Amino acid sequence: MQQFYELRFVALRLSPFHLRGAREVHEAFALLALFPRAELARRGRHAVGAQKRLLVRSLGLTWGTDELPALGAVARAAGRRLAAQAASESLSPLECYKEGVRCRRAGEYESALRWFARAGERGAAIGAWDVAAKAKLGCGRVFWQRGDILTATLAYRAAAGLARDRAVPEAEASACHTLMVLSALNCDVAGVSHFAKQALDAYGPTHPNLLSLASDLATFWMDTAQSHRALPVLKALVARGLPTPRAQMIAASNLALCAARAGEGGVSKEAFCRAYELATRATVLDSVASALLSLAETASVWGDAARACEMLALAETVARSRDERAELARASQLREPIQRGSLPTSPDHGDVEPWGADADLCDRLVAALR
Repeated sequence: MQQFYELRFVALRLSPFHLRGAREVHEAFALLALFPRAELARRGRHAVGAQKRLLVRSLGLTWGTDELPALGAVARAAGRRLAAQAASESLSPLECYKEGVRCRRAGEYESALRWFARAGERGAAIGAWDVAAKAKLGCGRVFWQRGDILTATLAYRAAAGLARDRAVPEAEASACHTLMVLSALNCDVAGVSHFAKQALDAYGPTHPNLLSLASDLATFWMDTAQSHRALPVLKALVARGLPTPRAQMIAASNLALCAARAGEGGVSKEAFCRAYELATRATVLDSVASALLSLAETASVWGDAARACEMLALAETVARSRDERAELARASQLREPIQRGSLPTSPDHGDVEPWGADADLCDRLVAALR
């Protein structure tokens, strides 16, 4: 019975949320390492109170000799957790947040969530609301990386609410931008518009992430057959100029495809030439397979099967060199329609009334980009 009790004690109490029990077991194993069983028994006869309980626990752990190596490893792990807990007590909210980011990048998701929770609690306690909001964003990203989209959405909503209440516009913009992307993944058109407007308000016209917001929203409109909304945004993006050749290539290829679908051949050909120039000037690893696939679709919409096949082959080469399986799958899906010339060539105006809420969002976004 004594052995059963001690094993049950270890199983129940050795957890990050029962640190006192973990400390007691760790101390019991420490005594086992220092003294033989006979010495522990002798001392136990004369001890009282907490010291006597500790000695009895140490003696009880010696009853199951087969389990001792495993239990010793568990106790050592408990000791490491106690040391980490003690060290973390002196960390600032920002240091806790950085530790959470490190754990997330290492794939230690449970540890990351604990560090982010600690950062949020300590940040709120001292009024460091920027760190508290970033900690909630960190939790949302962990859930997203684990594939739990619903919980990630709830975490980002909480981050947006906290940032709005405590006037942290940077965190609010980041949360709303991510919520827009999550809404797009869930095919929630109303959610995309709602969060895009909030992100646009929080970013303002001079924020560098405005370009990313515009690109994400234009891509969503293209994917939902709303080229008439995506087209002016893409034109404004290309005209404003993007910071890297990679970003320029993606924007130009999207503009080429969007203009082709909307029936603006001149704009499409000009953007195609710009994207193709960037693609051929770059090395294979610098090229973007998704942009090359957009160029393949563009040429197919024009009816230029030879150019479309050329772009498709180049896209597959780039995707294979980088092991981009999603782009390889997309290329495989496009190959047969391109070879048959069966991609749609008529102007795309979508099935949504253009003079709705999204029309106002489109106008505001274009104005902010200029």
